[in-house]
Amino acid sequence: MATKTTTTTKKKTTRKKTTSPQKKLVIVESPSKAKTIGKYLGRSYKVVASLGHVRDLPKSRMGVDVENDYQPDYISIRGKGDVIKELRKDVKKAKAVYLASDPDREEKVRQFREQTIQVLLTTTIMERGVTFPSVDVVVLDAGHSVFDEAALVQIAGRAGRSPVDPIGDVLFLHDGKTAAMTAAIKSIQMMNRRGGFT
Repeated sequence: MATKTTTTTKKKTTRKKTTSPQKKLVIVESPSKAKTIGKYLGRSYKVVASLGHVRDLPKSRMGVDVENDYQPDYISIRGKGDVIKELRKDVKKAKAVYLASDPDREEKVRQFREQTIQVLLTTTIMERGVTFPSVDVVVLDAGHSVFDEAALVQIAGRAGRSPVDPIGDVLFLHDGKTAAMTAAIKSIQMMNRRGGFT
């Protein structure tokens, strides 16, 4: 009598290690700007904050080599070691790196404050302490998810920032009205009543 024998072998499966696709790195100074810009750019970008400047010219000696075409001699700012270390790690992993800075920013803010230029278009909320007299504010695409109530109220706070001219117009541009816009308008109106501007 013939018997049929079968052998079974267990197939060894190996998992291929999946690596996340490289992202494009955007470096800004402010964590709040990083968060805002990150929402706009999406998943293929990583937006990080340098928390201000990370390098500067030395204060204890001449920071420019006058013999070598005025080449600057930058040093790391004390206390920024951990930030620099993280930035270097992020840069090594990145597909591309973008430094989102505006070298003329301070000059533009000064000119706008002095009313030398009439319009200042910014992609971020202006920092605290940056105030302008006699200014109106327009928020483009105010219905975007990045503009929650707090952001809209803070942006609107740039209007009417002068005791001489405390009135400023705020305009939210969007097709329709979001809950955040409605809540922001109520908050702004309440603050205006408290300030005596009804």
